[in-house]
Amino acid sequence: MYSYFRSFMEDDFRTFQFSYLQETLSKHDFDPILLNDVTLTDDVAALDRVIKKRQLAGLVLFRRIENDEVIEYLKGLSIHLFSMTRCNEKMQFIPSVSLDNYTMGYLVGEHLAKRKFKHIAYLRVRNHQSGDITTQGLMDALAEKNMGISEDDIYFTNFDFKSGYDTVVANLDRMRQYDAIFAYNDTMALGVISALQDNGISVPGQISVIGSNDIPMAQWFSPRLTTVRTFVDKHARVASDRIVSMIKDGFDPSPEKHDIIKPELIIRESCL
Repeated sequence: MYSYFRSFMEDDFRTFQFSYLQETLSKHDFDPILLNDVTLTDDVAALDRVIKKRQLAGLVLFRRIENDEVIEYLKGLSIHLFSMTRCNEKMQFIPSVSLDNYTMGYLVGEHLAKRKFKHIAYLRVRNHQSGDITTQGLMDALAEKNMGISEDDIYFTNFDFKSGYDTVVANLDRMRQYDAIFAYNDTMALGVISALQDNGISVPGQISVIGSNDIPMAQWFSPRLTTVRTFVDKHARVASDRIVSMIKDGFDPSPEKHDIIKPELIIRESCL
């Protein structure tokens, strides 16, 4: 039986990632359990109680563990461990598959630079590890063309549609001044587009919008969303294959391979 730590349920990347992984593991007769209590990743006693009570065969981590006590506890477990996020140095003993967030940000910055946008807004989530890496890639790509995004043009919000929509409405006068808006994920980006259109601002006629993840709705929305495809289904397939292999081959506490999935820019109407 496999259990999942989840950090942000609103994050469409994590939501689709979990759904794909749940589907693929179920085909191998696993019974996945969703543990949505983020505090478990910082509480050894609570985590130990859950593992013993549910008699878990393994843990799939969707959140990077920073607590040293929890990391040491995980090292001592005799169950299978796998991470769906980039591991820090202390977690290298856990096999993983993760997105190349730096390249994701770089691809966005490179595309925006090619379009020579002069005034760019960026909607992201505060204190988000992967978001910090994405931001670095974005800024590096823009800096190569002597461009950038000022701190005043970075808006901290949440992952969902409503947050993207509300951020635009709350800052409407400023939003009218931008040439382009990059929203950290597609759900947020679709909220941005809806808010702009509801207030008479044409996309991409007046403002271009770009997101990331390439969720199914991205290609059906109007205008169709330019985004970065993160290959969520591939993450799930790699993770499922590795987990099944670990179980068939027996428990191996030695360091394992860390797979990093490269994203791809998908250009559609919202930011040509």
